[in-house]
Amino acid sequence: MPFEIDKNIASAKTLLAVELDSANLIISYGKMSKDKFDLENIAIFDITQNNSDEIALKIKQTIAVFKIKNTQVVNIIPNQYVITKNIEIPSIDPNEIKEIIDLQAGRHTPYSRNEIVMDYSEIGVIHGRYTKVLLAIVKREIVEEREKIIKSAGLKLAGVLLGAECLAQLIFEKYKEPDSDIPVFFVHIGGQNIDFIAAKNGILIYLRTAQIPLDIVLSNNPEQSQQFVAEVKKTIDLYCSEELSKQPEKIYFSGLINKDIIDNETLKAGLEGFRLRYIDRSDLFYLNNDTISVLSQYSDVSPFYVFSGMLTKNIAHLTLIPEDVRLKNQITNKAKKFTMMAILSMSILVMLALFLGVKAFVRNIYLEKLTSSYRQENTEAERLMAIADRTGVMKRFLNKKGDLLTTIEEIFLILPEEVYLNTLDVREDETITFTATADSMSRVFSLVTNIENSKYFKNVTVDFTKSRVVKNGEVADFGLTLKIERDFEK
Repeated sequence: MPFEIDKNIASAKTLLAVELDSANLIISYGKMSKDKFDLENIAIFDITQNNSDEIALKIKQTIAVFKIKNTQVVNIIPNQYVITKNIEIPSIDPNEIKEIIDLQAGRHTPYSRNEIVMDYSEIGVIHGRYTKVLLAIVKREIVEEREKIIKSAGLKLAGVLLGAECLAQLIFEKYKEPDSDIPVFFVHIGGQNIDFIAAKNGILIYLRTAQIPLDIVLSNNPEQSQQFVAEVKKTIDLYCSEELSKQPEKIYFSGLINKDIIDNETLKAGLEGFRLRYIDRSDLFYLNNDTISVLSQYSDVSPFYVFSGMLTKNIAHLTLIPEDVRLKNQITNKAKKFTMMAILSMSILVMLALFLGVKAFVRNIYLEKLTSSYRQENTEAERLMAIADRTGVMKRFLNKKGDLLTTIEEIFLILPEEVYLNTLDVREDETITFTATADSMSRVFSLVTNIENSKYFKNVTVDFTKSRVVKNGEVADFGLTLKIERDFEK
């Protein structure tokens, strides 16, 4: 029976996954239905003769055929485009590990640091003070090219995932091992490559990709089968030489094969001592007749990675998104949350003002009844004037709230990544004061210049500057006071 994935693990109510290699474009669409994630549609195209614009057009046309309006989109990066390295980091502190990897990532590839996108997952601590990590590296232009294609198709990219990790996590959720300390080995047979994957507790700890013709893998010829067995054993030996964990006891086979591979005598004899298991796509995925019909026309294309990516997007450890894009998205999300909080606060204030206004109105009505016997006309006039005054106050209040949000947003946009905001105070006289910490004093003076050049502020003054020494060097604490420019809209 297919895997009924938990609602908390499933990515979203609807999701579109795109996998693009040198030969094929795979587009899959799925949606949550009750307690399972149904894979609704799939489209496969041969793109060996297509450029980027033509590929984007194919995606756009497929969306129209699938009748998709609003959905998240994830890009599955094929394993052959990814360099993986198992390295030891001389620290167990997460922040230090990240800093060390940022500095050393370029040493593990022939590319410079700004030419690559990388992420990592922690495998475990060894000798009490070293951390084993799996480093995943892909050329930045590969990620950006695919993002551009998806954007040209009218879609917004929500994530970039590694197919091998997605499959490992999905199989772990399906077949959780009783002994979590023993890794599991996967052999995924694709149309162009064979992927050898080792994972522990759903975390990818080793990946190797080899180019072995599909006919050799599927052959019943003992000599050809022996080539495949030799490649599997070679990969296990390479894995063991990394000393990542214990030797695996079980090997899963998936992809463009059938159950007969487990009965291959050459395979069984060559991998004696390992428990072999075949995973059919129907064991993991709910597929309708239309999807099965499309897949039957492409016997050399495996859908396992694109399907797995939709089901495991929210629990993926490796996210191959450029660091600057990731930080920009984080700032955007924080700005949205801040804006929502500000709107909520404003709404509460408006409701409070309305409540007080109604309360005052009722009080005036009561007062009017007490005094109506001798000053009815005068009281009526005063009541109308009071209502007019309250209306004017509310109108001015509502007109100004947008200005406040605009100026606060401008401050966040001006602040560079190297400056950390500590306090922020907006006063009634339209003066803003804040304190912050910068990585250098020159950064403070540069920030003052940038604020002075903004059309939203004037009269920028430096309240104080103070240098102090921290673990990684010297930083500068400072405080600024500035005035909101009321005529910035002119």
